[in-house]
Amino acid sequence: MDALRQKYASDPKNNDRLKRMEEVKDLILGRSISNENGNARRAAQAAMKLNFATSMGQAGMASIAEAGNIVAHMGLKNAMKHKPVFRSLWKDARGGQLDAQLTDELRGLFGTGMRTKLSRGRAGYDEFAAEIDVKMFDTIDRILDPAARGVSYAGGIGPINDYLQTLATKSYLQKLANVARGKAKCSDADRARLRDAGWYDGVLDRALESIRQHATFDGKRMVSLGYDKWDPDILNDMIMATDRMVYRAVQENDIGSSTWWMHSMLGRMLTQFRSFIFNAWTKQTLHAMRFRDRQTFTAVAFTMTFGGLSYMARSYLNTSTGDPERRERALSLKNIATASMASSGYASILPTVVDTGLVNIGEDAMFSQVRTTGLSTDAITGSPIVQTINNAQSTAFSPARALRDDYEYSQQDFRKLTRLLPFNNILGVRNAIDLMAEELPERSQEDDYWK
Repeated sequence: MDALRQKYASDPKNNDRLKRMEEVKDLILGRSISNENGNARRAAQAAMKLNFATSMGQAGMASIAEAGNIVAHMGLKNAMKHKPVFRSLWKDARGGQLDAQLTDELRGLFGTGMRTKLSRGRAGYDEFAAEIDVKMFDTIDRILDPAARGVSYAGGIGPINDYLQTLATKSYLQKLANVARGKAKCSDADRARLRDAGWYDGVLDRALESIRQHATFDGKRMVSLGYDKWDPDILNDMIMATDRMVYRAVQENDIGSSTWWMHSMLGRMLTQFRSFIFNAWTKQTLHAMRFRDRQTFTAVAFTMTFGGLSYMARSYLNTSTGDPERRERALSLKNIATASMASSGYASILPTVVDTGLVNIGEDAMFSQVRTTGLSTDAITGSPIVQTINNAQSTAFSPARALRDDYEYSQQDFRKLTRLLPFNNILGVRNAIDLMAEELPERSQEDDYWK
């Protein structure tokens, strides 16, 4: 950066470019690029951590839809060869040692399956927050950070995503190994996608030769890349291309596929829990529109299928207690169909755009039951910070409303209160809340002033 700054700083036309490069570097290093003062930033971070702890208890189930990409792009047989990877992940989670050499290699090369471990850190000291009360923010962090990690584990966010990314990487490399050993052919569609990821013909041929020479196999199953024997340039090309392929199939958000306003404090708050769909517009929707072939159609179909199965399982578990009519509504053919569509990453922002339009013309939202967070799907009220403010406001008014003769405390009020509590959306906890609310009337018959 210093060399670039010295080379281009003399020309005022380059000031904006240099500033943007500095901001990209800060984002890569995990630094904030917001201009807000430290106290406002720490307060916003605390609010987002609270939103995470209160809403993300089932979010891991949304990732199951991406298994469809693994099947479509990497192949079912390749995935099945490496499904026992779950055993090593489970042993590692319990504090044991990895017993799979290829898994160990992938973690060293790509960081594959390391999201859960890498997200253990706690927000450190913010020098700009020293103006008011650092201790207050640190106390909040000490409470909310463990709560967020607990929700990540209980909701399956980290473990499921780690498992899918590890399986996708192994399946992808197994597919290349099959081509390298003459066990499979590389179709024109595959070659087009490989070139798109950076596997140009010369690079691909050298990588396949390296696999033939240095990889180790147990029958048909690759157990080691032997990457320490690879040419460094070929290895680097392989890492970059595989990273692009895998983190599109099991999506990992990055700077290049997001818009700049999303990195401001306000942008992060408004797009919390929605950064996936904004990134998916580029990584999946537009990418699929570019290829428009049988493999793309298969990926869309499989992600919808896995997404629909995940929705049915989640809905059944969530409605296993309480009113049976809720289960019938949740598992209606219409809801299953819309959930299947919206759960696919290829739908990206489309459900939000449709529901925002419907709500603003006075119609019911089409995809309202889809989100694992329980949030609505329109652009405004679907923001977690907006719902938290609404729930807090409603809960604060509850004592005054209880004094009215025409008002009765209802399930709606009780759920708004419990949605402010960490862990409320975890399976089991949510069922217990439904049981406690069962004796209350469904609504309060309140007038418009109190809604």
